[in-house]
Amino acid sequence: MRSIKINAILKMLLNIFNIFVPLAVGPYISSFFDKDLYNEFYAAQALVSVLLPFAGFGIYSYGMRYVSRVREDPKQASKLFTTLFSISCVTNISILIIFVVYSFLMEQGSLDIYLAYSIYLFAGVFITEWMNEAYERYGFIMLKTIIVRLCYIVAIFTLVKKPDDVFLYTMIASLAELLNNISSFIFVKKRVKFNFEGINWAYIKPIIKALFFLVLISNAHMLFVQLDKMFLRTFGRNEMTDYTMPQTLVDTLVNVVNGLVLVTIPRLSYYFSQKDEKNYLNLYKKASQTYFMLIYPVAVGIAVTSNLIMDLYGHGRFPGTIPVLALFGLRMFEISASTVMTNQVIYIYGREKVITYFLIAGGVINLILNSALVLLDWLTPFALVLTTILAEIPVVLLEWRFVKRLNPQIKLFQKCTVKYFVLSVCFFPISYAVSLLQLGVIKGGFLTIGACVVFYGGALLITKDEMAMEYVNGVMGKLRLRKAK
Repeated sequence: MRSIKINAILKMLLNIFNIFVPLAVGPYISSFFDKDLYNEFYAAQALVSVLLPFAGFGIYSYGMRYVSRVREDPKQASKLFTTLFSISCVTNISILIIFVVYSFLMEQGSLDIYLAYSIYLFAGVFITEWMNEAYERYGFIMLKTIIVRLCYIVAIFTLVKKPDDVFLYTMIASLAELLNNISSFIFVKKRVKFNFEGINWAYIKPIIKALFFLVLISNAHMLFVQLDKMFLRTFGRNEMTDYTMPQTLVDTLVNVVNGLVLVTIPRLSYYFSQKDEKNYLNLYKKASQTYFMLIYPVAVGIAVTSNLIMDLYGHGRFPGTIPVLALFGLRMFEISASTVMTNQVIYIYGREKVITYFLIAGGVINLILNSALVLLDWLTPFALVLTTILAEIPVVLLEWRFVKRLNPQIKLFQKCTVKYFVLSVCFFPISYAVSLLQLGVIKGGFLTIGACVVFYGGALLITKDEMAMEYVNGVMGKLRLRKAK
């Protein structure tokens, strides 16, 4: 099996490139798109986000984990692939039909945007990237995605030029998604054949049951950010962009670091299926420690430079996004803890059902808090993010307690984790000190970033942090080896 470090590097490089795409396209289109049409685009995107969990039916998460357990048995792997792909066809096409009917009946004013998004939903039929991840084919994933994304960028800058080109932009994005998914499907089908032998109800029933709980988890997740968007669309003051733009940016940035967690899932699942607890715990510890080492400074970094980020990304046209972005950045602290516990422990142990209950409980809290905002006339994008954070805190605490019951040897927070947190929080006084120089948003923002990076990296080296030193020594060792050659 390929080194987990190589997999992590490939995943990180891909995610870093995926950051470049919205950072390149976002400022360009936000500089001239009509604001009302932009809000319609985000409204359509919000609806698609609600439907995607039903269309995907939890197949990506389930397939990645369970195919990795049988990947050394070609017959069982192809049988499971055939079953999951067949289910995917049914769920995606069903949701597509519902979406198209809804668009014609309810969204006549912006029908073209919704119909463009129907191609995006159709592309879900060909999502088979979970097979490539199960076999840890991250080299192919990176190369293919970069090529498609580059074509997407060229098309945007070449064709999208007018304030009312929102439909064209949506169409290009949808076609890029279709091309990306079809490319993966063709690659997978050349290596794995359909195998319907032995596929009967007795075989499918436990799979459907597990997928059902994964769908419930996805829908329970909608009781947080997606619920906020629904409240904003129904009771807000046309502020969808002020909420969605920062949320999309943060999700893009988080996905870069989240790769360190997600890339370990196939290997962790394999170790778990082999009852190799020693390697499982060792990989969990290293991966989670590295993840927290990177995610904490990113979280605070977003918060302290939110004005710079939105000035560059939104050209100063969306001042309401700045405090929302800062709060979304700080939300990453609790989201990171949940990401580790659910993906590296609870899902691996096959206890999805419990997560459903936790998320529903937190979602109900968020629903109550959002309703209170409407009654008190306090509904704003910033307030909605704040209520979501408050609702997610008990979810994280319940997950932490459950993980300790599953395996007492698993530790979420260690001494090094506390150190990462304290060092990251120091970015706030650093940012304040730079602001006293009154250098302006751009110069002050970049000086803040540089000062925080030097401070954080220097502190890790001075304290001889275990994970930081391991990576530094690894890089230095390779450089010495090349020099010797």
